[in-house]
Amino acid sequence: MPRKKVTDPITDQETTFARLFMSGTMTDRQAAEAAGLNPDAPPPISEPAPTNPPPTVPSMLELPQYAHCPSGLLNRDQVAPVS
Repeated sequence: MPRKKVTDPITDQETTFARLFMSGTMTDRQAAEAAGLNPDAPPPISEPAPTNPPPTVPSMLELPQYAHCPSGLLNRDQVAPVS
């Protein structure tokens, strides 16, 4: 099931293009021309994919490969002096 409501259903031209191209007998340009699409048209602008923020340093230090680090390095309440 799609997460969002579909606002732009796939057209018959797009379905025809996909079948012609995926059959392997035509290039994408040839399939677009045969389906009646403009092969020189720019692709439609879509929403960017959601990205996750990178992990924070304290969460990285809790990984098993950093288990050998002294516990003082993992203390979040301690603030290191800035010089």
